[in-house]
Amino acid sequence: MRPGAAPTTRPRWRPSTTTYPDPETPALVNFQTDGEPQNRQAAEDALRAAAHLPIFWAFVGFGPRIEFLRQLDTLQGRLLDNALVVLRAPDSSAVAMDARFDGERLLRACCEPHLARLVAAYQHRRFVAEELWAGQITRAVRLLGPLDEEEMYDRVVAVIGLDEEQLMRAVAWQGSHSGPSGPG
Repeated sequence: MRPGAAPTTRPRWRPSTTTYPDPETPALVNFQTDGEPQNRQAAEDALRAAAHLPIFWAFVGFGPRIEFLRQLDTLQGRLLDNALVVLRAPDSSAVAMDARFDGERLLRACCEPHLARLVAAYQHRRFVAEELWAGQITRAVRLLGPLDEEEMYDRVVAVIGLDEEQLMRAVAWQGSHSGPSGPG
């Protein structure tokens, strides 16, 4: 958008279900969003219109505004249940290849009650910063490749952004949770 231009209100998601190439071949559409659609009714209508085709929709929600996505899993008026909602929950053991998603566990469920149970289970799991940092260090070491110890330390600190105290706490956490044979 140009600076000073008014935001557009045109729909961003309008699947073309009328030109689906092969009604015999199933497809999975992975739709990722950070929140609410501009037009809820249009999104619901599009999902209902596609329900006669072998198209399965996986809605992946990022952020706190995902209630509408959760409602799509139980949307009425569809020939078949063609939607699944995927959410992220805080989890200090989750270290993604993309650092933007560190500390978030991707939750997939077969239905809303199952998803609600998974979300509740992760809400009660204690988030341990040292666990997350240890995972980030492991990822950085793997990505950086072979380096001498001093160079590795400097590069890991630069890549992850941990200070010395955080680094030491992460190493101590890893040492106390790695078992008798040491880290794998």
